Amino acid sequence: MITSIKVFKEVFKPHNLAGRQQELREQTIKMLGQEILNGDLKVEPWMIDLDPSRIKVRKIDGYLDCSCLGLTSLPAWFQSIEEITESFDCSSNQLTSLEGGPQSVEWSFLCQNNQLTSLEGSPQTVGWSFNCSNNQLTSLEGSPETFGGSFSCSDNKLTSLEGGPQTVGRSFLCQNNQLTSLEGGPETVGGSFWCYNNRLTSLEGGPQTVGESFRCDNNRLTSLEGCPQTVRGSFDCYNNKLTSLEGIPETVGRSFDCRNNQLTSLEDLPKKIGRDLWCYNNAKEFTDADIPSTTKIGGKIKFKP
Repeated sequence: MITSIKVFKEVFKPHNLAGRQQELREQTIKMLGQEILNGDLKVEPWMIDLDPSRIKVRKIDGYLDCSCLGLTSLPAWFQSIEEITESFDCSSNQLTSLEGGPQSVEWSFLCQNNQLTSLEGSPQTVGWSFNCSNNQLTSLEGSPETFGGSFSCSDNKLTSLEGGPQTVGRSFLCQNNQLTSLEGGPETVGGSFWCYNNRLTSLEGGPQTVGESFRCDNNRLTSLEGCPQTVRGSFDCYNNKLTSLEGIPETVGRSFDCRNNQLTSLEDLPKKIGRDLWCYNNAKEFTDADIPSTTKIGGKIKFKP
């Protein structure tokens, strides 16, 4: 019978732990010594400094996860890896560079929550989504040009979208940066386009078609000229300096929010708003009489907070 913690530790003390770790290391190197790895790979801390000369794997038929390891650079042995058929996740580290990463990722590339100042070294091909949010990026140069899914570069230090993707199948999220222009961004976005909490004074150069919601709230806009002409979701332009709604699309699929501006007229409202209209806290206190007879609103009208 075990009667003390000391005896318990002795009974259950791992046998030849160092030898077992070395055996595991050799098995891992043997596995990575093949050109194709069939299955997922989660990098453990003891794998970071594997000998690059012994690693031959070129393709991982699964995902590669090296997140949350405190990395400042990608492991040297990653340089042999050219293709990943699922996702590559190097998020939540201290990376300052993506050099040495895979060149093709068929699903998602996740590098958010690092210290990246550049996207140079990014894959040339990413099949679905790319997330580089919460870094120190000042430029999108080096990113792939096309995504079937979403692209998120929010919470960085971007002043321009130049160098970023031109085709995004789902959402493009660039909120919480220092953008002064949307020039260089995609023309068509299949999902949502969010550019709120920036320093925009104009929407010129932004997408003309947005498949879901469009958010340009909390900027320095005085005009909506250049905004998308098709928005199938909600349109949020509150907390700006708008004096007119001229340039707004004729149809907004869901709600339209233009509160907290300097509007004196609602004459340029969309012809159709699928759900609610929010228009309080403007230069004029609006009433039902200010809603154009040609505008059809599917939900409620919020004239007051």
